[in-house]
Amino acid sequence: RAAPPDGRASRPPIGRGNEARRLEWARKHQHLTADDWKKVLFADEATFEVDGDPTVTHGGGGGGNSVRVWGCFSHSGVGHLHRVDRALTEESYLSGCSGPIYI
Repeated sequence: RAAPPDGRASRPPIGRGNEARRLEWARKHQHLTADDWKKVLFADEATFEVDGDPTVTHGGGGGGNSVRVWGCFSHSGVGHLHRVDRALTEESYLSGCSGPIYI
């Protein structure tokens, strides 16, 4: 997949199932206050395909030119970007987060 002309990574549209789950999540958490949100850590992992030129494309297939990373952010700031070997499962994610995460 080629990057758009403006250089941003492209992503497929959100499917109906994910859209419904996201809306349900938002409704469930709409009562949280600003102070509550200050205690939340948002984290995600992604795979990027690195081509021979300066183009980096989100959603690489895991081939020789791809890199998988994990990162996080919160009200306090942005955490470090970590390279990971494989997709994180709930078990591997929780074991990796056994200590505090400083941002």
